[in-house]
Amino acid sequence: MAFRACFARPPSAMATGLHATGGWVCAGECLECPLAAVRGRAVPGTEGPMMRRIPFLRQEERQGEVRVELARPGDLPAIRRLLHSSRFSYSGLGGAIREAVRDDLTLVAWQGDALAGFAIVHTQGPQAAWLHAFGLAEDVSPTAIGLRLLEALVEEAAGHGIVCLAYMDEHALSWLRRLLEAGGFVRETSVVAYETSLLRPPAFGNHEALVRAATQADIPAVAACDQRAFGALWGYGERVFWSIFSGVACFLIAEVEGTLAGYLLATRHGEAHAHIVRLAVEPAWQGRQVAVRLLAESFARFREMGVRTVSLNTQQENLRSQRLYRWFGFRPTGDCIGVWVRRLRPGCMPQEVASPAASAPSK
Repeated sequence: MAFRACFARPPSAMATGLHATGGWVCAGECLECPLAAVRGRAVPGTEGPMMRRIPFLRQEERQGEVRVELARPGDLPAIRRLLHSSRFSYSGLGGAIREAVRDDLTLVAWQGDALAGFAIVHTQGPQAAWLHAFGLAEDVSPTAIGLRLLEALVEEAAGHGIVCLAYMDEHALSWLRRLLEAGGFVRETSVVAYETSLLRPPAFGNHEALVRAATQADIPAVAACDQRAFGALWGYGERVFWSIFSGVACFLIAEVEGTLAGYLLATRHGEAHAHIVRLAVEPAWQGRQVAVRLLAESFARFREMGVRTVSLNTQQENLRSQRLYRWFGFRPTGDCIGVWVRRLRPGCMPQEVASPAASAPSK
């Protein structure tokens, strides 16, 4: 039987791996392939479009009854083994699997006595949960086990008051995108990245606003502001702010007559780079130069820290915020990450936001 190595992307954009499409084997991550991609060992000497014969062994699928249940602490070793050994795996958690299994919604699928798959979602806000880790064993049916996990995830999430499940495709995993689409997820938006050298602000914004460093006592008001500004999908809950408070480099509050009008939160990466994770303005104060004031004040703080470059992300359709960023000298980096969403309630539609969206779901 003939096998072909096909290249649907230039070498610089290809994932290193093999995926099987029936009798065909692709040595890249073919954009035209209708079936699941499986990451594996790169084929030597494939630095360009070419045809070659390569061996392919189809692994026999595991048989037996499948049960899906909430994970227990004792399942952690099996989850870790699958995450690190399977080609069908995704993690946006770094090394925080133990904390995720303990604190977040985690489901496991067992087939016989062996783990067939798992899914972990992080409840970022009161109504949204983001997929932060997902894995399937290599000897199971990816579609059958994957869809069972997704349907169970929908049922559990809805029972916790979640109205939307989301996934950010930061690692460009075509097999996971196709599985999510088969499970009712749709591509709803993209997140685009901007960056600038630290320049003099073009303006200093609303002079009535008092800008100060945030304290822990501000967290409830900040979380409420965030949810009003960003809506159900992107809004952070108090839990997120409590978890990141001690690790942020710049957390500023803008107040007008003692009432919170907006806030800015940034992290530092190395000595010379800062990333603005959040910039939110209360809907009643949008369009009144509060965001300009917060950006200008943050630039002054960054300069004191020795920061030379600043980055941020926002939704592709958020043109109002992008105009503000360009005015401050930010330019697109070219990075664009797709976001897939499944809405769990009819009529739960995306909310247009006037402030930049989160750079990524909280980790």
